[in-house]
Amino acid sequence: MNTGIVSRYIFACLRGAGQVMFQGSSLTGALFLAGILVGSLGLGGAGHMAVFIGALIALMAATGYGFLTRKSACDDGLCGFNAVLTGCAAYTFFTVTLPVWIPVCAVLLTIPLKTIFDRIFSFTGISSLTFAFIIATWLLIYVAEWMDTPAYVPESIAEIPEVNASTLAVAWLKGISEVFLIDSWITGLLFLAGLWVASRPAAIWAAVGSAGGMAFAFLAKCPVDEIMLGLWSFSPALTAIAVGVVFRPAVSGGAMWYAVTLFAILITGLFQIIASLLLIPAGLPVLTLPFCLATWLVIGVVNDLPRHPRRYKLGRMIENCNNL
Repeated sequence: MNTGIVSRYIFACLRGAGQVMFQGSSLTGALFLAGILVGSLGLGGAGHMAVFIGALIALMAATGYGFLTRKSACDDGLCGFNAVLTGCAAYTFFTVTLPVWIPVCAVLLTIPLKTIFDRIFSFTGISSLTFAFIIATWLLIYVAEWMDTPAYVPESIAEIPEVNASTLAVAWLKGISEVFLIDSWITGLLFLAGLWVASRPAAIWAAVGSAGGMAFAFLAKCPVDEIMLGLWSFSPALTAIAVGVVFRPAVSGGAMWYAVTLFAILITGLFQIIASLLLIPAGLPVLTLPFCLATWLVIGVVNDLPRHPRRYKLGRMIENCNNL
C-alpha cells in the first residue's frame, strides 16, 4: 500500500474535522476528535459513545469517497466537515438501532449537496457553509422516522442548574462543544484549544460568539435549560469565527468590523428564534441554520459594497473608517 496516499488520507480526515470551524489544521482536527470522544464518554456532561463512532466513520467514509472520486478539495478537508457533523447528528437523535445504511447515505450525500449548494449560494460571495449537513440531517430524520426508528433518549436528564458564575462558565463552554452536538464543557475547552493552535483570533471570536449567544438568549427570555446546555450559543460562535475572521474583507475598518461581527452574532440569535418557531413544530432541529443565514446575509451585503458603495449606510461607514 502506498504510504503517501495513506498519510494524505489521514491528514485529510483530520483537516475535515477542523474545517467544521474553518481550520485546515490537522492538529486542530485531532483536538476536535479528542473533544468528541471525551464528550461521547460523558466527561463534563451527558455522553453517548455511538456519537464518536458515528462521527469517525462518517469522516472516514466521506473523505475516502472524495479520494476515490478524485475531488481536489479533499486534501483540505472540505469533503469531510459536513459529513462529520452528520455522523454526530445521526446518533445524537437516534439510537444504535438505526440501520447503518441510513446515516451512510446521508453522510455521502453531503458531498454532492455541497457542490450543488456552493453554486446556488455563490451570489453571497462565500460557500454554502454547513447547509449540506443541515439538509442531509433533515432527510436522515425524515427517513429514520418513516422507518419507525426510535429516537435517542438520555438515561437521565439533569435538573436546570442554578445560574451563577460557575454554571454560566460551563454553559459558555458547552456552547462551543455543541457545534458538534456534544454536551460537555471539557469538550468545549478542547475545541477552544484546537482553535487556538490554528488561529488565536478564531478562538477569541468563538468565545465571544458563545458568550454573545447566551447574553442574547437571556435577554430574549429563551428557555433557561436550553441556554445552560449551550443550545443558543453554538451558531453565534460559528458566525463570530466566519464574520470576524474567515470572511473578513482584506480592507475593512478594524473597530467598524468588530461592530459588524457583533451585529452578525445578534442576528444569528434572531434567526434562531424564527427558525425554532418554524421548524421545531415540524419535528426538525434548527442545527446550524441560523449561522448560515446570518453569515450569508452579512458577508453577502459586504461583498456587494464595492459594486454599490452608496446603496448601504454600512458601506459609507466602512469607507469613512478606511479614510481615517
